[in-house]
Amino acid sequence: MCFTLACTSESVEIDEKVLTVEDLTVTINENFPPGIVIGTIQASSTLDSITYEIITQDFTDALTINEATGELMVLNQALFDFEARQKISAIVKVTAGEQEEDVQVTININDVDETNRVIWKGVVLTFTKQVNADPTQATNQDRITDNVWITRGNEGGQLYNAKLESKANKTFSPFDTEWAIGTLDNIDNLAFKPFREAVTKPKEVVGKDLVLHLINDNIYLGVKFTKWSAFKDGEFSYERTTQ
Repeated sequence: MCFTLACTSESVEIDEKVLTVEDLTVTINENFPPGIVIGTIQASSTLDSITYEIITQDFTDALTINEATGELMVLNQALFDFEARQKISAIVKVTAGEQEEDVQVTININDVDETNRVIWKGVVLTFTKQVNADPTQATNQDRITDNVWITRGNEGGQLYNAKLESKANKTFSPFDTEWAIGTLDNIDNLAFKPFREAVTKPKEVVGKDLVLHLINDNIYLGVKFTKWSAFKDGEFSYERTTQ
């Protein structure tokens, strides 16, 4: 008697979750304005959606990242000063499901000739943002150049650059600007800082002589505030020099 045993084999295809990433190295000019993407973390996953998080960086708040897209941006413009440092590094954690990978980020900083500055000493212009005026409207923004549109939100707080920001950041706004107490005649001896650091309390800025530096444009102009509302209505007014 003969028995025949027929065996069949069945291949089972198992999906493996694979997360791949690439390190990022970019070169930017010093004083690169915040809010503009300087590079994107390259990552892919076969199954899961990906999130991105900066876990370490050489200087706190130097960089920020879009957690959903991996787009990397400057946060604190003042830290990207070639004379102070030529490179900033960070590590970004990329997560897909239960998988994690670290990405090394290196930002090389180019030197820019800062002696080629422009000083505006032309006719004085007055700009006023009225009570509760919509800060998203062009008429309520002092569009000094294509890169800097100064306005103020109606929820209180300080100035911001509507070209690069949708609201004020207490520490760094207005992006792409730095300010100093003083006059254009003494420009070489002034200490330029972010707006709030320069004036300490915005509500006390009225009547003070200020110099505003538009960093990316490398333009300096004189500013004097004539009104700053202490209420949550966004009102302010200043006089400034023009080209």
